[in-house]
Amino acid sequence: MDNIKLLARSLDIVYERHKILSNNVANVDTPGYVRHDIKFEKEIEKLINNVEEINNSKNYEIQKYPAQELKIENELTEITKNTLLYSSLSKILVLKLKIIENSLSGGNY
Repeated sequence: MDNIKLLARSLDIVYERHKILSNNVANVDTPGYVRHDIKFEKEIEKLINNVEEINNSKNYEIQKYPAQELKIENELTEITKNTLLYSSLSKILVLKLKIIENSLSGGNY
C-alpha cells in the first residue's frame, strides 16, 4: 500500500469530517436537527483493508446520532481535535515528500 496515498486520503477524510462538524455547529439550535459525524478510525481501517478504495471511493459512512447528543461544547472540542489531526497528517505528508525529494536529488538539498 502506498503510504503517501493513504496519507492523502486520510487528509480527505479529516477535511470531510471538518465540514460535517461545522455543519453540526451551524445547526446546534435547529429543532429536530440530527448530529452527524464520520468515524475516522473506521474509514482508515476500510482503506487499509481495501487498497482499491484508496484510489477510487470517497463515499464515507456518515453516522447519525440522536438530537440530544448535539452540544456546542462537544462539537467545538471535536473540531479542535480534528484540526490537530489534519495538521499532524499534513506535516507527516510533507516530511515523507521531502524524504523522497532528498532521495531523488542524491541527498543534496
